[in-house]
Amino acid sequence: MSNNDNHIKLPCLKSIAVNNYALFKDNWTYEVKNGLNLFLGANGLGKTTTANLIIYGIVGAWQDENDNLHESYFTEREHEALKDHYKNQKPTVTIVFEVAASCFSIERYLSNPQIKQFFLDGELFDEVEKQNIHDVYVDKLKGCCLLDNIKDLSFILRKLLIREEEGNYLMWDRADQSKIIRLLFNPPGFFNDFAELEKKTTSALSMANRLRDFRGQFEKRKKVIEDQRDSIANNLTEGVSLQKLKSNLEDKTLLINTTQAEKDKLLEDILYMQNELKELDQSENTLSFEIDTINDELSQREKDFFGSIYHNPRMQLITHKLDRNHTCIICNNSKLKSDTVKTIINTINIQHHCPVCNESIRVSSDKNISPTEDDLNKLDVLRTKSKEKSNHLNGLIMKKKNIERPLSDLWKKNNEVEKQLNEYKLTVLDLKIAISQMEGESDFSSQYDRDILVLQKEIDIYNEEIAKEDKKYHKKKVLLENKNRDLNKRIDNISNKLNDIFLRYSKYFYLKDLRLTTSARQQRESKVQLTSFCPFFNDKRRMSIKQVSKSESIFLEYLFRIALIELFYHESNSLPFLILETSEGAFDLARTKQLANVLNSFCNNPFPYISITNLSKPQFVEALLTQIDSPRERLFNFIDHGAHGDLLEEQQKAELKLFKNELINLGLKDADPN
Repeated sequence: MSNNDNHIKLPCLKSIAVNNYALFKDNWTYEVKNGLNLFLGANGLGKTTTANLIIYGIVGAWQDENDNLHESYFTEREHEALKDHYKNQKPTVTIVFEVAASCFSIERYLSNPQIKQFFLDGELFDEVEKQNIHDVYVDKLKGCCLLDNIKDLSFILRKLLIREEEGNYLMWDRADQSKIIRLLFNPPGFFNDFAELEKKTTSALSMANRLRDFRGQFEKRKKVIEDQRDSIANNLTEGVSLQKLKSNLEDKTLLINTTQAEKDKLLEDILYMQNELKELDQSENTLSFEIDTINDELSQREKDFFGSIYHNPRMQLITHKLDRNHTCIICNNSKLKSDTVKTIINTINIQHHCPVCNESIRVSSDKNISPTEDDLNKLDVLRTKSKEKSNHLNGLIMKKKNIERPLSDLWKKNNEVEKQLNEYKLTVLDLKIAISQMEGESDFSSQYDRDILVLQKEIDIYNEEIAKEDKKYHKKKVLLENKNRDLNKRIDNISNKLNDIFLRYSKYFYLKDLRLTTSARQQRESKVQLTSFCPFFNDKRRMSIKQVSKSESIFLEYLFRIALIELFYHESNSLPFLILETSEGAFDLARTKQLANVLNSFCNNPFPYISITNLSKPQFVEALLTQIDSPRERLFNFIDHGAHGDLLEEQQKAELKLFKNELINLGLKDADPN
């Protein structure tokens, strides 16, 4: 095996513990074993969430261009009915893992991004003593992994070590695959140096191209002015006398003065209306606040006074409005006749019957609070004030509308006048040039020449800047290409080893002349040729996932992934782990057994492998168990910890029954004696 310092180190998962998390009906801990670990469960019980809990526990939340996870991912999956069970304590996840000779145990909150505490080789770091506990943890973890950035470890966990059922396809994603290879099979710091050099190369090229775009705009403008200078005099003077040109100039100059005066008047009117609107806005805000304050007090008094006689607190309010104002609050305060009001009041207050259906009204036993006449008068005063201010507010709103409409028209008119004014000014300039040409003067045409000269100076400046950026780009590109050659040499060195492992596993999944081959593709930004692996079989190199079947794409993805991980282990002497949420449902029976044979063989490595499955193919689990002693010790059954009863849909309940029966058939669970 290679010197340990020549490679980064990866975490090796040892245990996961989840506490107070209302996705599960109890707290649980699972001790991860080297070799096979089975995570089994029906849909909706938390299998995929657990995979993300492991990533979150180790590196926290992440946010990439197309792959984000925040704390809300976990809180949104909680069952409200289970929170009381945990007495609303904060949910946490605790992950224990080893990196080389160091042992980490970290506990994170699931409801916020904070670390509660972590241990490193038995030394405690907690949130109370360490206000910067996150930074401390990240520095410790980066140091142990020999990584420059914790985001790189997050990337490896999400893209390589833990794959959801419909996760990424590393085999056919060239960018992700190249990044993984640069991280795993090169000395620590190589990836960061490569990425930084690629960034600087790309930046220099982008800057040069932007400068070219800017220069192009000046060149285009210069050409337009040159064409104008050469043609404008001819267009204006053809068949027109000098006297006529001067007369046109006087007319246009007069129009400019008239139009400018019109524009000034419009702006004066606009400013006046804007100030008036501003004052109305301030008055509206003040009045709205006063109305809200009055209505809050009114609502509270009505609630206090009228909520004690009947179980329905609106009943006494309704009768009060009828009795004092002869108005109905149910139908827009319509006025009622005195006899009608008297009949309704009598039915409610004396007979305690509903005036609509004649059913008995439930009367509260607590009648200690009754409004006095003074209380009722205060209510009337508040209602009157509220109504008066509301009327005033409505008046302000109408006044604003009466200003906003003409103000909009003024702005529209101002824009039209401004456009016309600019056209007049351009025409006057053209006329002056034409007159100067006819009189043999060059003052005005020289204005064009001066503009052209200024533009040319700008173009010259851009030429100098472009030359600098081009020089910088070519210098960085040479360095990047040298770095890329180092990378390609390393890829050549591992290619045969990777193929040996890949082919050892692929013998279970026969495809004619199957092997891994390399291909290079130029990066659009930096122009560097990055090399990646792709499968070759049946006399054809498969560059795209569209060139293989669904089952082939999944199987080849698994083969490539486990080959990478096993090669990394042999090259680095660092123990990793692998979690696959398998898609065995996409295979026929023969392919299902082949997949199990591949994973059984992979499990001979001295590091953990976790297979997450929903038992869509019991034959797959049965085949996995053939070479395992005491399989129940390697089983985590989500049905034992997931939500039950009314928290599940009917289809999920039916699945649980089938799931239990399959576990009994597989010998992973005892039959219910009842």
